[in-house]
Order: sequence, then C-alpha cells, then structure tokens
Amino acid sequence: MPITHSLTDKENKKFRRTLLQYLLVILAVISLPFLFKDKGSNITNVKGIKDVKYICLTGEIQPAYIGILNTYANNNGYQIDNGSNADCYITIARNIKDINNYTRLTNKIYMVVGRFDNLTSDISTTQLKEALITQKYKGNNIIWDTETDDFLKSSFETIGVGQKVYTQEEVTSSLSRSPNILTIIPFEKLTNKHKVLSIDGLNPLEKDFSSLRYPLADKYWISGPKDVRDSISKLLYTTVPETNYESKKLTTLVLTGSSAFGSGIQQKLINQRGLSFISQSLRNIIETADIAQINNEASLSQPCVQSETSSKYCTTQENLKLLKSLGFDIVGVNGNHIMDISYSSYIDTLNWYKANGLEYYAGGLNSSDACTPRIVTANGLKFAFIGFNFLYPFSYYATKTTAGSANVDLNIMKETISKARKTSNIVIMDMGWGYEYQSNLLNYQTEFAQKALDYGADIVIGTNSRVFQKTKIGDDKSIFYGLGAFLPQTYKSSLSAIYRLTFYNGKPVNTTVFPITLTGNTVELASGSQSDTILKALYKQLEIK
Repeated sequence: MPITHSLTDKENKKFRRTLLQYLLVILAVISLPFLFKDKGSNITNVKGIKDVKYICLTGEIQPAYIGILNTYANNNGYQIDNGSNADCYITIARNIKDINNYTRLTNKIYMVVGRFDNLTSDISTTQLKEALITQKYKGNNIIWDTETDDFLKSSFETIGVGQKVYTQEEVTSSLSRSPNILTIIPFEKLTNKHKVLSIDGLNPLEKDFSSLRYPLADKYWISGPKDVRDSISKLLYTTVPETNYESKKLTTLVLTGSSAFGSGIQQKLINQRGLSFISQSLRNIIETADIAQINNEASLSQPCVQSETSSKYCTTQENLKLLKSLGFDIVGVNGNHIMDISYSSYIDTLNWYKANGLEYYAGGLNSSDACTPRIVTANGLKFAFIGFNFLYPFSYYATKTTAGSANVDLNIMKETISKARKTSNIVIMDMGWGYEYQSNLLNYQTEFAQKALDYGADIVIGTNSRVFQKTKIGDDKSIFYGLGAFLPQTYKSSLSAIYRLTFYNGKPVNTTVFPITLTGNTVELASGSQSDTILKALYKQLEIK
C-alpha cells in the first residue's frame, strides 16, 4: 500500500516561514558589496572579498617610494598594505634575503671610502658588520650621514643601537681633515679625492663587478603580474633612478712612470723569463684598462748590447713586441735617452710604433709631428695625449726638419693644449722634467704644470725622476709631478707604481695607485708593509684640493 505524505496547516506555515528566512539571508549576502563600496572605487574594503587588491610593502620603504606607490594605488584602485595579513596582489620589498619570485626594481650601490691617502684597501663582510657596530676599523673611525643610516638600518640588524650619525657636512669635513676616517657613501658621491675599499674582493671600480653578493647594495624588489610590475616601474623611474651604477659607463686609463723597456736589468729578466718577469696580477691591470700609456725612452738597436748598469739604453723589436702584447695603446717618446744609440735608431723606433698600431706622442719626425695631439678613444670618450721635454741633451729636440722630442715654451704649450682641447674630452700632458732620483721640484715644474691646467689640460704627469714627486689631486684636475718608475732599469732603488684613473660617464671619479716592487726576478704588485712603505713615500708630498 503506497504511503502518502501530507502537511497540516501548521506545518505548512512553518515551512513557508523558514523558506523566507533563507531568502532574506541570501539577499543580504548579495547586497553586502554594494553597501560597503567606496565612492569612486571599483574595489571593496571588506576583508576577505575576492576583488580587493593590495600593494603590500615589506621592509623599511623610503618616503620617495611610498609617495609614488600611493599615487599609483589611488589612480588604479589599489589599497596599500603596510604589514597586515592582506592577500597581496603586488609586493614591494627592500633588502630581503629570499628573492624567489621577485624581480629587481631598483639597485643603489654604496661604498666604503677613505681619503685618497688612506692606507686601508679592503674589508670583509664579517669585519664590516663588526665595524658598523663599533664604528672603528684598523685604526680608522667610521662615520656616515642620515641618508646612509637609513640604508644601513634596512640591511643590517645591528645598526641603530648606540651608533652616532652625522650630517653630510660633518662627514665631508671630517674626511677632508684626516686620512684615518672611513665613511659609507652612494656611488654618485664618489670623487677623485676618495679611496674605495674592496669588500670581500668586490669593488665597483672593477669592470667585472657584480652586486649579487655585494653587501652595500640597497635593493628594492617587486612581485606580481608583469603588466602591473611594468607600469609601477615606469612611474617610479620618473622620480627614482633604476640604479646609480652601471659598469658599462666606466672608462679606465692606466698611466705609468719612467721606463726604458728592455734595457738594463730588464734585458736579463726577459732573456730568462720572457714576459713572465712581470707578474700576471700587474699585467691584468694593464690588459683590462680601456687605455694604457707607457713612456719608453729606449730606442731600437740591432744588436742591442748593454750591461745591467748601462746608462745608455737600447731595445729590440722582440722587446717592443712584448711591450705591445702587455696591452699598451700609446707610447711617450720624449725621454732624454731616446737617441742614446743614434738619430736613425729613434726614427726606426717611431716607424715601428706606427707600423704596429701603437700611437706615439711628445716626439716625432719633426717639430710639427712632435706637437701633434694623439687621440685615443674608449667608450666614446676621447683622450688627447701631448707632451714635452725639458731635459738635455738639447740636440734631441725636434726641429722643423729633424726628428726628436717636443721642445716647449709657454706659447707652444698653450697652442698645443688648445688644439688638443678642441678634439678631445680629456687632455693629458706628459712632461720629461726634474732630476733623476730627486723628489724636490724645480721652479719651472710648478710654473708649467699650473699654466697647463689654466690653459685647459686635465692631467699633468711627469716622467724621468724615477721616484715620486709631489701629487696634487682635485675633483676634476690632477698633477703628478713625478710618477716614479714603471719598470726598473737597474737594481738601484726606484719607487714604482702604476696609476689607474677611472671615469664614470666621462667624469673623473677615482685614482687608484698600485705600488710595484722588484722581488727577485719578478716585477710585481707590492703588498702588506711593503705596499704601505711605497704609498707613504708617495703621500709624503700629497696635496688634496
């Protein structure tokens, strides 16, 4: 028998009442987004509703970034979240360790620097962390300004407890007064007066520098959909630079002091070891420079016969091939030994340079050739090399019809600098002057060097002295009255170094001095106390303007 279900009137009323309640609940849920919707916005403020889109900020985000992100959020219907548990559509993070799923947004490089004559050359990350707490490192006080302090606090957990923060003016003043001050600055504040310390062997002045493991890189990161990342980046870059450093904008120039390549003791070393008598680390500095200069006063002779202590210098084609293979681009030929062998040997040497792709300057086949600026270009930056000779024998001077070194008076120098200035960005003047193994300056050296800068030269270098003479370092112009010796001709005590000048976007930003020593049968970079001894001799006559 079938079972029939029927409702009483009472049960029927209860069912209808329950159904109405369910309908009201459903209607309320559907109405919530409209009840709580912001005026002028296409998203809701109801936590948990799917169409709310947040830009989340992680780390100590700087005001410049926050202002731009607020503008973007307001114009595009996003909400800014400063650390809640919001479901992040876009995340902006500063100096985080886990960068998976992030794209780099900006990267600002900082450096530990001292004054030009500071003897400290490197620091490890571990040592840096300790030094940031104590504000001391190897006899130096470490100071920084409020801008740097903001970065350090975002990167190092130990910063912010007991450290003293200075004004930018106080940092600049302290650094200018003492060689025992270190500071931390962004790359764009680097000047020729600073010495840059390497950190874990990493240095922004090196072409192969990478900030991936560099501890003083202020990095912002972004994650989220690509189209939104791109639009935020585009807006941000109108105010905040994507980076303050690009290695491709670096141009390096290596300058060397007195040399008579292949003469004296060098010939013995070459015969024994070939080019390996110059250490690989020293050769790397020359080879990796965009432009490398050498002043060579040894001329060709076949055969070239001389003793280790000979005062007359000669060289061979084989030696000049080695010179070129070192990576030199241009050769000064204004030394006072250029015609020790003969007049014709000097002409043969000039012709060899020309035939083998080496520019020569400060001497030539006649006086016009000798005073012609030689232009070498790197990364679009044009360097003009000129030079003159003040030293006897005066018969080595070029004339209108004979070869030799460039003779000089103030009018000739002014005219030559003017010619060089019109065709280049940087003018380097090389002066063969001063007494050998004498650090004291002669009156004409200071007169002509200052006049050269007044006439438009950027860098004045002195060769012949074989020891260091006074150095004047300025923001844009420098004088090296005596560069010392590049390669020793004899075992007689020489002070040797090479100089690497770094330009960024065409502006001089650094001069690095690499001390050199002859150890046994190898010319190599000095290190430790030996390096300090050589640098102290150089800094003894230093003027920073």
